[in-house]
Amino acid sequence: MKNQDLRSLSHGINTIASRTIKTSHDLLEDSQHNVEASIDPLDHPDYFGVKNSVELKELFDARVHLGHHEGAWDPLTLPYIHGLRSTQHVIDLNQTVECLACALNVLSHIVYRRGIVLFMSTNPKYDHMIQTSARQSGEYFITRGWQKGMFTSSNKMVGTERLPDVIIAFNLSRFEKIREAVIEASMCNIPIVGIIDTDCDPRLITYPIPGNDDTLQSVSLFLNLFEKTILNAKKQRDIDSGCIEDSIETECTNDDINTASISSR
Repeated sequence: MKNQDLRSLSHGINTIASRTIKTSHDLLEDSQHNVEASIDPLDHPDYFGVKNSVELKELFDARVHLGHHEGAWDPLTLPYIHGLRSTQHVIDLNQTVECLACALNVLSHIVYRRGIVLFMSTNPKYDHMIQTSARQSGEYFITRGWQKGMFTSSNKMVGTERLPDVIIAFNLSRFEKIREAVIEASMCNIPIVGIIDTDCDPRLITYPIPGNDDTLQSVSLFLNLFEKTILNAKKQRDIDSGCIEDSIETECTNDDINTASISSR
């Protein structure tokens, strides 16, 4: 009888311990889910603080407000034009600030979720600058040429089915070859962040940013903002990932203590 009682008691302890461990793991999964949900960037209107990175005076000093001669004007850019001065259109920088903040916020969320960013331009003047920003931010670029089908037939053209999650496009004049890439990206539902000068067609650009795309100062400013935004989002992602891991480790430690306590009984 004593042996049977001991076996029954041992079986009961093992059953309680297994149930407790299972319950602890369930609690751990719930805790992980709650931690991830508690730091969801979508719950905050400006989780990455991009509004603080855009200043109107900085844009003005970089000559972002300078548009093209009125003879090169695309009427579709009328909503972004402040006025005309000496036959040259002047871009409304108030709208540039607002559009740029929106685009940087979207870019941050995409990068935070490990999305692929593609810098694009077919103008050789900015080849080196764009490549440098893309490399320093750990992303991709196309600057030296565009072949039809790189998006719509990516598995045949470049050997992959993975497309960019967002494109940052420069020099979107109707005379530039990048317009073909914009059309293909739109066909593939790839969002596009584009610098819209007064000679550009903004209709296929998901997040247009009105601004001068013809001077080194202006393009350099935009590239610096994009680069800082990407790196900041990656840094924030690593910080939040560290918080989740610390929470999981704490829960695991509590699990071990509870299991050891039950087993010792």
